[in-house]
Amino acid sequence: MFIPFSNIKFLVGLLFFVTGIGVSHAQYYGMATEVEETWAIGIRVGTGWVQGDIAANIPSFDGGIYAQKFLQRGLDLRFGVNIGQYSGQDFTPSTGFEMNPVLNGGADTVNFYSQGSAFFQNYRMQWMDGFLQLKLNFNRLFTQYGNENWDLYGLAGIGGVFYQTYMDAFDANGRPYEYSGLVTDVSERPEVLEALAIIQDGEFETRAERDFINSTNYRGFVVNTQWLTGVGVRFPITGILSLGLQADYIFMGDDLLDGQQWTNESNGTTPTATSSNDRMIRIGLHIDAKF
Repeated sequence: MFIPFSNIKFLVGLLFFVTGIGVSHAQYYGMATEVEETWAIGIRVGTGWVQGDIAANIPSFDGGIYAQKFLQRGLDLRFGVNIGQYSGQDFTPSTGFEMNPVLNGGADTVNFYSQGSAFFQNYRMQWMDGFLQLKLNFNRLFTQYGNENWDLYGLAGIGGVFYQTYMDAFDANGRPYEYSGLVTDVSERPEVLEALAIIQDGEFETRAERDFINSTNYRGFVVNTQWLTGVGVRFPITGILSLGLQADYIFMGDDLLDGQQWTNESNGTTPTATSSNDRMIRIGLHIDAKF
């Protein structure tokens, strides 16, 4: 069947229009831009906390290094590692320890907290992770070429985390702390925290409760898959260096990041497992160099 040349020309033009290929835009689509050919390496330092069952101590420290490859005008690939230490201290007494084998005599039948006694939950969590993320640069999607040196972006990705959590649960002699006078005499948060700092020795000697069924345990560390989301903004400060601010929200299906997974009940009701898993939140400054 013979197809007129004018129809062929129309079909080719339509194909170019749909795919974004066009002679008039060859300066953009026919060759890679500077952004698409660039790598960057960077460091981050910031603060973070566990969104869990124990009041977090803020600030806590974390930091990391990362590399980034500019894939397309609106899309980058980022990967790296982070490390940090988070802690927390409740300022109200807990009954949830009654179900915790680390505290209720399940693990140590000599030194433990008896039912009905007072206990103030606390923890120190040390962690390290590795991650792989896609970074969607919103400003590049809606601005003209030449504005790629600053980014308003969102991230999503996957990673793996190693962590271990300890509690300051016993004194230097391995005996439970005596909190009963504190519960009776002090009710305001600043006063409670000041009194706890005097009572506790600051040694996080007791390994917190762990999940041996749903998590992997390796040489004292709990190992889990994590899912990461984040938002950030990044601006150039020289021709090579850029400075940014980023917030991350990380979840991993684990309710024992802070070592506590039991509800606080009254009137003799037995504590039960809390209904939500713990999360990690990070806020940090980034500085990177492109090459």
